[in-house]
Formats: sequence, structure tokens, C-alpha cells
Amino acid sequence: MFVVRCPASMLWHPSVHHSLLLLRALQQPHTLQVDPCTANRSRLLMPLLSECAMELNVRYQPALKPGEESVGTSKSQNVMLYRPEDVLHTLRCPPDTWDGPTLREEVHLATSSSLVEYLEASTVSAYVMSAMDALLVSLNTGDMETIRQTHARLLDLVERLESSIADEGDLSGSTHAVTDPLSTWPLFSVLQFLIEEGGLLTSAFPHTNKAYTRLSSTNKAIAQHRRLLQRTVEEQLDANHVSASSTASTVSTRFELDYPAKGFLRDVQRHLADYNRSTEERTTEGVTGSKGPLHSRVSGGRLGMQAVPARLPWTLQGKPLRKP
Repeated sequence: MFVVRCPASMLWHPSVHHSLLLLRALQQPHTLQVDPCTANRSRLLMPLLSECAMELNVRYQPALKPGEESVGTSKSQNVMLYRPEDVLHTLRCPPDTWDGPTLREEVHLATSSSLVEYLEASTVSAYVMSAMDALLVSLNTGDMETIRQTHARLLDLVERLESSIADEGDLSGSTHAVTDPLSTWPLFSVLQFLIEEGGLLTSAFPHTNKAYTRLSSTNKAIAQHRRLLQRTVEEQLDANHVSASSTASTVSTRFELDYPAKGFLRDVQRHLADYNRSTEERTTEGVTGSKGPLHSRVSGGRLGMQAVPARLPWTLQGKPLRKP
């Protein structure tokens, strides 16, 4: 059985979901082990995805026979993986290279046909997570011009992903396919973080919104994956409650299903809207007179030279003016 291990404070991380969904797609027995470590090792107020990813590992734990003790001498017990992509590479290894399981024949054929697409999708998701890290770092600096550039870079990657989904028709390929391709899971994991945790508004990306909504609401594998997460959290909370009552300890594991800075993209867009205001808008803000706020009276007006005399009714603007 494969064991995906991560701290209890990073259940929101895309790599955790990517690893679990990939193992489910490869039809490999797996479970989630939560580390009770509650310390925040990030140097910034907003945890970076790259730093948190170093806390994740996937290892293969062979089933022991009755009366057999774990001595740690087999090759499979020494395998420790730190990226979801390495799981697929390990399972595709020849059987004589390690003592762990191998893919079934039909699964092996399916992965062979979609291996290139999966690696491309993993690379795209890595680019998106790197762009999010750059945006989070710029948010900690407070430099609005840097925030504007890093935010534009992130949206450019999302627009490219939107165009690729529009060209292919759907995030998971054909709607008549029996199983989703492996390339679905890295893209879904990073989109889930962008939309659910980052607060990305998908109204400007209709194809991405449609594909993500369909997967979230109708995909059986995703529903089973979310039930696994919820069951793991509930079991760990029950175990902590029993342990605390027996030892009279006040220390409890801190579970975080949500990103600590949830909705940071909406905050970025709000700050950028204020940063991009023109000088005229800043000057008229808060200025009032006898006829009301100045901003509401001059907004939308055409300042400077006009093509027709001012206060001329629009019904007469197309007609030549008569001399008095």
C-alpha cells in the first residue's frame, strides 16, 4: 500500500490532492497519513507552495505476512518519493528493479498512451504554482508594481490553459470516455487551489469553469477522494481526543483544509483596482459640493474639445447649425 504523508496543516496543498488522485487513477491501494506537526516553517506570512511541497512524501509500505517483522531490508521499503510524478515513473519500472507492485496490463497500456500528455500537464501545473509563489512573495514585499507584473504573469498562464482546454474540448477529454486521462489530475489539483483557495473568478474563463464544475460535481473519483480526506480528518480528531483525555494533554493537532491566506487573489485584484486609478479619479474622490459628490457628476463626461457644441440636444447633433 502507498502511504501519502503530509503535515496536518497542509491538506489544502495541490500536491497532496494530485498524489492521491493519481494513485486512485492507477488503481493502487493507498491511504493518507497526517503528521501531527503543527509548526509553521514558512518564513513569510503566506506559506509558499514550493516550501510546503517539501513536507510531502509518498512511500510504499508492503503488507507483512503473519508473524513477519519489518526489518527494512527490501528495496520497496527504501523507496521514498517526493513528487507525484515520481509515483508513475516508479510503477512503470521493470518488475526486477524493485519489490513493489506494478501496473496492471490494461492500466499500463492506458498510461503509455497518455504519458506525454500527463507530463505536459504536470509541467503546466508546476509553472502555475511557481507563478503563484512569485505573486505571494510580491504580496509580502508590498510593491504594487511587482504585484501587478506577477499577477499578470499568473493570469497569462491561466489564459493559456483556458485556450488549451477550449481547443481540446474538455479538461478530461471526451465526455464518453470510460476513465479520465492521467493529465486530468495535475490540472484539476492546481485549478482547485486557484478557485477554491485563491478565489480566482472564472467568469473570464468559461471553458475552464465548465470543465472544473463538471469534474467537481459529477466525477466519482473526486467524490471518493474527498470522502477519504474527510474520513482521515475525523479519525485523527477522534484519536487526538482519546489521547488527550487519557494523558491530560492540552496539545492538539491543527488541521487546515483551507489555505491560511484564502482568497488572496481577490485581495490582489482589489489592491490593483486602487493602484490603477487615474490621477483624475484620485483627485475627485471624496470631493463634494452643493450638487453632490464631484466624482459622480463628472464620471463618464467628455472632457476637453468636443465635436459639437456643448449642451446641444443629441437629436440636433447630426444637423448643421443655422446661423443666427
